[in-house]
Amino acid sequence: LMGALGVMCSYNSINDIPSCANPRLLRQKLRREWNFRGYVVSDCWAINNIYEHHRYANSHEEAVGMSVRAGVDLDCGDTIQGYGVKALEGGFMDVEDVDVALGNLLGVLMEVGYFDEDDDDDDDDG
Repeated sequence: LMGALGVMCSYNSINDIPSCANPRLLRQKLRREWNFRGYVVSDCWAINNIYEHHRYANSHEEAVGMSVRAGVDLDCGDTIQGYGVKALEGGFMDVEDVDVALGNLLGVLMEVGYFDEDDDDDDDDG
């Protein structure tokens, strides 16, 4: 394993765009230019803040769609969990966006051996 496997986007905004809703930061800079292959997690409640504090989105559903499409894979909070289905139904994101996020998360788990068989489970002690 080399390099970071996880990155957290923060509460702040860069050039008036919340960092967890910023595709230039997460997709262009982080993934394309720096070749990052891990997962991106939001700071706790940062996705909620895209709507409630930054007022960058018009709803929680839109904030979820913006963040997932920008490149967030995991929410430290419950905004994606609470509004993700409505974001899908409302067209703020689609199944392909969710597939990318899940692929990033599962890819890291595979990289660290989470799904590897444990040799100790094969022992017959009794």
